[in-house]
Parts: sequence; structure tokens; C-alpha cells
Amino acid sequence: ISQTTLCTFELSDICGYKNDPAADFNWLQGNGSSSTTQTGPQFDNSLGTPEGKFMYIYAKDQKKSEIARLISPSQPKTVGSCIHFYLHC
Repeated sequence: ISQTTLCTFELSDICGYKNDPAADFNWLQGNGSSSTTQTGPQFDNSLGTPEGKFMYIYAKDQKKSEIARLISPSQPKTVGSCIHFYLHC
């Protein structure tokens, strides 16, 4: 991803990020509110609408020791580049 590239997870390729095959469970791409009450955001941070996409884990049936890992594509070393993630709790 170049310095001018913006990844919002809107496309199905999720900007080259991949679930770690060695992880216990996977990250999922979603939009809108969760099917489980009082969990998840109602909209994403990129578009600010219920149609906007985001990545999440469904951890209800997971043990505390289990891991979901999303691996990013290699990023070139650049000056002034940032990667921002938003957390919904």
C-alpha cells in the first residue's frame, strides 16, 4: 500500500490483509450493527454509514486463550505514513 493509498476495508480483498491460518479463529468483514444485541458498531469509521465495512471478530464462543490474527501485507518504509485502527468496545 503506497503512502497515498487509503484502505477502508470496503472491498472483499480487504486491502491484502489475510487471516492467519495458524490462528484459532478468523476476522470477519461486516457492516451495520451486529446480530448480537449491544455488540459491535452501528456504522464504520470510514464512511460513517451502516453500509460501510469494518473488520471484527465474533468471540462469544471463543476461549480467552484463543487468538484471531489478521496479517497485513508488507508495507514499504516511508516518511510520514501512518496506519490507524479504530477499536469498538
